[in-house]
Amino acid sequence: MKLPSPALMFVIIATIAGCDNPRPRLVRLASEPSPVSAAQATPLRPSLAAVPETALGVIQWDAAKSLFVAKGQPLRAERLWTFDGTTDGFVVSNGVGIPSAKSGLEVSETDPDVIVRSPKGLHINGRTRSLVIVRLTRTQSGSAWDGALYYSTAAHGEDQRYYAKPISGRNPRLNETVIFAYDMHRLRAGADDWKMSVIDQLRMDLDDVAGGAFTIHQVAVANDPGDLFGTDTAALQAKPVPQTMNAAPRSADLERPQTQSARK
Repeated sequence: MKLPSPALMFVIIATIAGCDNPRPRLVRLASEPSPVSAAQATPLRPSLAAVPETALGVIQWDAAKSLFVAKGQPLRAERLWTFDGTTDGFVVSNGVGIPSAKSGLEVSETDPDVIVRSPKGLHINGRTRSLVIVRLTRTQSGSAWDGALYYSTAAHGEDQRYYAKPISGRNPRLNETVIFAYDMHRLRAGADDWKMSVIDQLRMDLDDVAGGAFTIHQVAVANDPGDLFGTDTAALQAKPVPQTMNAAPRSADLERPQTQSARK
């Protein structure tokens, strides 16, 4: 029998050996991803960036001097609460109020018609102290903003016949800081009652619906150095209250005992 040539034998052996080895795998490289626009990108968490402080009126807070200023001049405040590690005697109804880790009073609205009350015994002369100023930040979305300010005297308690709405300030957006200014000589209801009275306690109504939250940074009672808001604010105060808000406390609120839900 004639044997194959050496060259043919080499080809046969190589072919047989190749049958025992798998064909090399073809590696496919993934194509580079296409750029995604900012509008298409899904954030990992909602943005918590603070909204710039809204200056809708003539009053601002001077953090360096820890006082309110109007038209560049310091306001003389008979009372100024800054809530530095304490509730400063303020109490919250239909919610919870605790001192903030930094400064301020954190208010969580657990039930409808959230109310924040000052300490009693303020003994404020309503004739010489006409401004109430509240600086706060909305830290959780809410609805049905109220913003009415009531007060108590020796002659009457909290009453829908005596209250004010802010001359400047608006329902704050989430993470927005707003300064509310109340001209208590231009009440929404009550005529000259504030001016003729000695004020014992303040009450501010926040949202009428549960679920929101705020940090109240400062509250002050001061004198108006000279008609800061102009002469047209009387017409503003006389406008009817939108029906979506509770303009005045309900009878149940007026009779509810002042249970303290804030802790010092």
